[in-house]
Amino acid sequence: MTAFDERTDQPKEVFLKFANELAFFRLIGLEIVDLGAGWSEARLQPRPELVDGYQQVHTSAIATLIDSAQESPENLPPSMP
Repeated sequence: MTAFDERTDQPKEVFLKFANELAFFRLIGLEIVDLGAGWSEARLQPRPELVDGYQQVHTSAIATLIDSAQESPENLPPSMP
């Protein structure tokens, strides 16, 4: 049993599947790769829609990545959908 399992009644895989099927995450190419107690790993697939005038990933996309990744198990409801 992992720290994630102790805080929720669903396994980590259920949350990862739920998060990665969110329409917004799919829209921008964001993926929650892994997570545990107080940490998570996420990635954002760069693509033309996320690039700014300097041909770099727009800071708003990076801020969204950071905001989404900071969702640790302590912030999750006890029961996942």
